[in-house]
Amino acid sequence: MYWMKEDVLLQYFGKEALIYNLLTELDNSDPYQKMLLEKQISFITKCMPVSTLQKFLLDAMDSGLAFNFDKDNFSISLTNCDGSASLSFHSNYLTIKANGSKEAEIIWFEKLRKFAPSFFAIQSGHNLCGWLSPLKQRKYV
Repeated sequence: MYWMKEDVLLQYFGKEALIYNLLTELDNSDPYQKMLLEKQISFITKCMPVSTLQKFLLDAMDSGLAFNFDKDNFSISLTNCDGSASLSFHSNYLTIKANGSKEAEIIWFEKLRKFAPSFFAIQSGHNLCGWLSPLKQRKYV
């Protein structure tokens, strides 16, 4: 999951496949192409404010959730639905790994959506992507 700049959200809403292709090309590129792609990605993304985001998430945690926290990872377990999901921090992206019920993963999405509207998620191996907070379509009369 990448934190995109707001103008990217506005310009590429509805064109998510273009962003997806850019982000996934990184894995299959030669060193020179990888360097160029990394520059392009850093141009459209924001640096992850790890400590600010960690504090926000700690403050936003519901008392009914069991969660653990260390320097680079948060994990939550839901006792009532056999689900767990861990959130890992990297310099310019986040990863969520979920097991069991999707409810724990959805909780992370809800918390991150409240932090910033321009997170772009990719589900590895399934060719799925999208904004955590999609824009509402404007209706012109």
